[in-house]
Amino acid sequence: MEFDVYKKKIRRASAAAFAVLVIYLIYPVIMAAAAFRQGWNDAAAEADPDPYTVTDFFILVFLGAFVASVIVTFVTSIKLLMSMRKDESPFTLINGRRIRRIGICFMLMEPLMFMAELLEDGLAEAMYSIDGLQFATGLVMYCISLAFSYGAALQQEADETI
Repeated sequence: MEFDVYKKKIRRASAAAFAVLVIYLIYPVIMAAAAFRQGWNDAAAEADPDPYTVTDFFILVFLGAFVASVIVTFVTSIKLLMSMRKDESPFTLINGRRIRRIGICFMLMEPLMFMAELLEDGLAEAMYSIDGLQFATGLVMYCISLAFSYGAALQQEADETI
């Protein structure tokens, strides 16, 4: 009976987290569209735009990889939350893999931003902007994924025993 209480709490928390995540996604999309439009207008107003350099190319590569990592994190988080709402138990191998993927993406975000900042602003600014929190969060998520995978193995063993 006590397990049903936990299942209900998991489903409610997952639904709330899903709603917050969707709201959190809407704002950056609107801001990115506005920034793109403003940049486009600024570029059109300039008579002689500065030529792009190799450094600009690498900054775009690192920022693109960062954005891809953020997108993978959000999509995987949404899939994880939907799975936790539907499934009988959150301890599945798929959920363990999803949490591991989120952790790896978090661990990648900080070095990618560091490299972009390093190329754009120099070492002093890059060192100032990096605090290690995203990497540490990713490492914790990776460890939690191992616990979920272990829980899935125990769940499967218990299901087969009965």
